[in-house]
Amino acid sequence: MLADPRQLRRHNFFVKPGYQSRTQPSYFVDDTEDQHGIVYQPDVYEFVARLGNCYGSRYVVDLGCGRAKKLVALRPRFELIGVDFGENIEWCRSHYDFGEWIPSDFEAGPFVFPDRTKLRDAIPVCSDVLEHLLNPTHLLRTVRDLLEDSPVAVLTTPKRDLIRGPEDMGPPANPHHVREWNRSEFTRLLEAAGLQVLFQGLSVHNSQDWLKRTILAVVQKPRPVPPVPPDFRVLVFICVYNEEDVIIPTLDHLIAQGVEVHIVDNWSKDRTVERVEKFLGRGVRAITRFPEAGPTATYDWHDLLRHVEILAHGADADWVVAHDADEVRESPWPELTLREAIYRADQSGFNAIDHTALVFHPTGEPYSDHLPLPPQFRYFEFGKRPAHFLWIKGWRRQAGPVELAWSGGHEVRFPGRRVYPFRFLLRHYPIRTQEQGERKVFADRLPRFNRFERLVRGWHTQYNDLRKEDSFIRDPTTLTPFDEKTFYQEYLVERLSGVGILR
Repeated sequence: MLADPRQLRRHNFFVKPGYQSRTQPSYFVDDTEDQHGIVYQPDVYEFVARLGNCYGSRYVVDLGCGRAKKLVALRPRFELIGVDFGENIEWCRSHYDFGEWIPSDFEAGPFVFPDRTKLRDAIPVCSDVLEHLLNPTHLLRTVRDLLEDSPVAVLTTPKRDLIRGPEDMGPPANPHHVREWNRSEFTRLLEAAGLQVLFQGLSVHNSQDWLKRTILAVVQKPRPVPPVPPDFRVLVFICVYNEEDVIIPTLDHLIAQGVEVHIVDNWSKDRTVERVEKFLGRGVRAITRFPEAGPTATYDWHDLLRHVEILAHGADADWVVAHDADEVRESPWPELTLREAIYRADQSGFNAIDHTALVFHPTGEPYSDHLPLPPQFRYFEFGKRPAHFLWIKGWRRQAGPVELAWSGGHEVRFPGRRVYPFRFLLRHYPIRTQEQGERKVFADRLPRFNRFERLVRGWHTQYNDLRKEDSFIRDPTTLTPFDEKTFYQEYLVERLSGVGILR
């Protein structure tokens, strides 16, 4: 329930003690882009669009839309509803012959939506509006009210300690702003307003310096998260060929994440199967070989994936995940295991999950094949090949068969598929050392790739430009350091949606 507005005022709307809010903000005319070519919060509306696509939304409702330049970029993918007052909303009404442009002053009271039937098909967004209000209670009450029908809403505000510095005691330098928050203060404000914060982190502040100085929160109507029942089972299928140097840390991670594993071995020549056998009965459910008749001269990926389709259809599991031996999969919430997060997606009414790929490269440090992968590889880059933007490789087991092989294993499809709006994280470690890279690429992969799959299907092209004299060791200055303490907040939009990665 929304807190008493008087309580929020007593806490000065949760800014730190001693902070001085502005008492007479000036009206903000949203013409910055027209005058200076600067776009504020350039990723927010595309992020909203990605959420809307997954939720099947028809409308985007923009609370405090200004002149709606970023909102109108979502047309015709969505029907648009903008809410503002004064010069901004009049500008929208006179310049756009589409959409609904509704006048409402959030200082005067909550906005009452004229047609609530549309909200079931709407994603509300409120981008950098709260800091303009002497009393943000009315706007927060509006958001809470909309969430009685809408699945989630997206709110943003400038992060005070990044914009002004941690010692800033207000009022904000921006004459249009009343007060600004840091992340913890903003979370307390939203929770006091009766909103459940699903995610909160940082987004790009403007298109001039591209710095992460805006707080972005995804909120929903508060609802309990039921505990995962003991019989909820997630089964991971891993196809392997000569993966002895990576299979132990991969299995250790998956088992710790609460899932079970079925290994499909493509007749490895090294100790992969021997190492997997030690996990039988304690996380690994089965080890089978394919093709059953014996090894083949080629790596027939399409046939392997068709085999996984058959195994998955007959599996005794609630969810199935197609997994590679050199991956680490993670929940969108660092505090939840993979199994717990999949259950949350399941309970939200979705039956498939997508992933954002981080590719980690060796930079010359020693590597141990018995230690966890993440601490050993400290530098990454977001996957930027087209295949990296489609990793729908986890799904609720269906009554009928699914199709996975058609996409080379990147996208499962089946009737009625609903992909969870928030992507899971996929850390990829394709090369661990120079020696392993040379063996994998020039002995285990390139000579064995199926010629039809390469030439006709267009698969297995990732190694085309490599030569035997090339080094697999990367200069860390060409990569991004991975910091467990900051990554999940700093790259919130990128990891949850993929928006901003190709910039």
